[in-house]
Amino acid sequence: MKALVALSTLITCSLLLGLSACFAESGAIRPSSTMKSNNSVHTKAWLQEKLLQANSMLEKNNSDSKILGARAQIYFELKDYDKAIVDISKAIALDSKVQDYYYLRALSKGCKKQNKDAISDLSRAIEIGPARSSIHYQRAYFYSLLKDYSASAADAHKALQLDPKDYGSLVLLGSADFSQ
Repeated sequence: MKALVALSTLITCSLLLGLSACFAESGAIRPSSTMKSNNSVHTKAWLQEKLLQANSMLEKNNSDSKILGARAQIYFELKDYDKAIVDISKAIALDSKVQDYYYLRALSKGCKKQNKDAISDLSRAIEIGPARSSIHYQRAYFYSLLKDYSASAADAHKALQLDPKDYGSLVLLGSADFSQ
């Protein structure tokens, strides 16, 4: 039971600590507002230990969306985006109402430069709700990569409405306005 608590805590308290090389420099990864950052960086050894725990738990019950989601998060932090996408897609198939699953899959797809698919997942996350500035910011970022500056500006505006101190969205908005 301790392992389950520790593993489920992983997905809720450590999502997106900036370990992803594909977004780290640009600051594009934004934690979802329901996920807490403890401002620590997980070591590769720690992540591999959690991966072993998740694998063991999934051997006993391979249809637990929370464990699949946690393992997907671990794969994401290990930069194994293909495996993260596989696991989070299975979690979504089991429980399609979890906004954070779509958010993680979008980020994983974005790391693979599948920006249109990432936008689709973020749109689904927005449909599920509740509204979060981090999700609108992320979608604005992916729209800007596709040079759809009007859509990027609309999402950046929405992110700023939700969080007026969202300086990343302000920068995206300025970029979108300048590029139009």
